Amino acid sequence: MALTADAINDVQIVAISAMPEARAILMAAQGAGEGRLTYAVRQSDRDGPAAIDVRLGGVRNLDLPARLSDDLIYGDIRNTVVMSDPRSAIPELWRVDEATVVASDLAYEVKEWRTPDLREQGRLPSELATSFVGYDVIATYLDTYTGFKAVAFDRRNPEPGQAHRIYAIAGTQVFVNTDFRDWAAGLTMARSHMVSTAALRLIADAAAYVSDRENGGEVFITGQSQGAVTAQGVGFLLQEYLGATRDTRGHHLVHVVSWGAVGSLQPIMTLIERQRDGLGRDFPAPFEHHWAATSADHAKAMGVWSRLAQVWSELDDAAIEPHVGTVAANMRIVGYFYEIDPFARAGTFLGTSLVLPTAFVLPADCEQLVTELMFQTRAGKVGITLEAHFLKGYQRAVERGALAVARPAETGKWDWVTDLLPLGDIIGKAWLAEIYRDTVLSTDTNWRACTAAGTWRTDRNRHCRQDSWPGCTREPIATGGEADGGDIGARWCLIEPPPEREVVEAAALPAR
Repeated sequence: MALTADAINDVQIVAISAMPEARAILMAAQGAGEGRLTYAVRQSDRDGPAAIDVRLGGVRNLDLPARLSDDLIYGDIRNTVVMSDPRSAIPELWRVDEATVVASDLAYEVKEWRTPDLREQGRLPSELATSFVGYDVIATYLDTYTGFKAVAFDRRNPEPGQAHRIYAIAGTQVFVNTDFRDWAAGLTMARSHMVSTAALRLIADAAAYVSDRENGGEVFITGQSQGAVTAQGVGFLLQEYLGATRDTRGHHLVHVVSWGAVGSLQPIMTLIERQRDGLGRDFPAPFEHHWAATSADHAKAMGVWSRLAQVWSELDDAAIEPHVGTVAANMRIVGYFYEIDPFARAGTFLGTSLVLPTAFVLPADCEQLVTELMFQTRAGKVGITLEAHFLKGYQRAVERGALAVARPAETGKWDWVTDLLPLGDIIGKAWLAEIYRDTVLSTDTNWRACTAAGTWRTDRNRHCRQDSWPGCTREPIATGGEADGGDIGARWCLIEPPPEREVVEAAALPAR
């Protein structure tokens, strides 16, 4: 790829490509681009185009950062077969890939709300639920512990054989509706999101749909940034679960489409290793007991998890990484990233990563960058670099037909990111637990559930059966004890299994 700026507000990209779909993608982009995009295909031989010239007009005059472009290693241009996977019944997969950008953006809009029984669930505002042209919202997913949020879209009136659903997973909410659970889960490299109760429920739902040969269809799991890491993990777990069910009828193809192609091999291997070490989902055991008693989705999620655990119990340590690769090969996994996206340097991507030219991120005319909108200042090269990771930058690329000139490429990896994973994992898990104690576990609803269960624990007393016991109630009890003659009330509570149940559960654990 060569990049030259011929004139102010005019950028030309020359890309070598063998993608057969290039002409169709560019024609679609040209129709939506208000005349600002022109292109030419240079024919060379019967195998397809040898090069594509794309000219963007009306772009802002901004300096393009180039430092991160130096560590790209381009792959075989014929590897763009991921854009037309022969295992898929959908002839123009790039159209669905482009649609996943919209879906990923809407996933950030899933809000928490309380049902009549005061349980928290996710909901996409009605005005947004109808904004995704051609798709209907069929489910939303929310995990109150990890902050995992996702939404499922069903293709409306698909062509025969082309039925599909898009499961979009939100990444880290930074600027608007900041959720520190996302930040904490991010320190675990999204592993907490991958194995959350809501994510496992999503896997069960997607598995039922993709396994239905008559009324089901293909599944696309997508996300951006941390959502891209989670999407790879959830896609892997879905494919693993489908294999574990050993349904001889087969199933439709599972796709993962990520934006900002951070790799997830390392956290996936870690979650397998932790399960094999007897740590389950690696959430605190008291929390798991509590969810078993209070969460309507916990049993369904653990049904999925037990199937996965059975598969992993049959592996030895040396077989984990090859096993992940084998499972991933049964899926279509594609990740799009800008050549200057810094986050693409972290982790090992499971599928084929395709690089987009930096020029496509340039805003048009007076359009502002995300960093300029948020901080009300000119962002310069730093702003362009961040825009190359934000969804706004990827939306701009799709609108301009950037997928037509995407090329297989790998980046040099930042080993220091994976080196910090063990420390980040400890901090992230501790942070998640503390947020949960301060929010859900301290609510009136949760306290009523604890006392109704008959056996609970608090931050003040390990075993509670009566709320008159010291440290077993939220309100101080006058006992003539501490400070001014009263016992300090507990901050949070957790439902505990009776002691006899703990003995039975301990005896049932597999020996290792």
